Amino acid sequence: MTTEMKILAIDDLVEECMTILVHGNVIECFVNSCPKAVAVGETHWVEITIDYSDPLQIEESTETNALPQKIGDGFGYYLNGTLEGAIFRSFIDFSDDDIHYDYPELEAKPVKIKADRINLNFIV
Repeated sequence: MTTEMKILAIDDLVEECMTILVHGNVIECFVNSCPKAVAVGETHWVEITIDYSDPLQIEESTETNALPQKIGDGFGYYLNGTLEGAIFRSFIDFSDDDIHYDYPELEAKPVKIKADRINLNFIV
């Protein structure tokens, strides 16, 4: 799924590290794919995906706030949302069939997922 975001910062040391603003949320992402030069202040269309450990750390939650919660200094986040079929609805919608098939008992319930990394893929 694609979404529009604004670049807030590009790390000086790790060029794949970018801080963005998406749907009112500031998140630090790992840039998987960026086929052209970009600059702070620009807006772009991107696909945002999540990487998570195997096994996935997921649990039913009472939290209804979809704000991403950063974990330490790395790229990790706790993401709250709801599983709806192949879509994990959080601060944005993530498409992921694996979660849906592996955890059918969590369908339509609020969940908390530990994301090891949030990835950006720029759309040309």
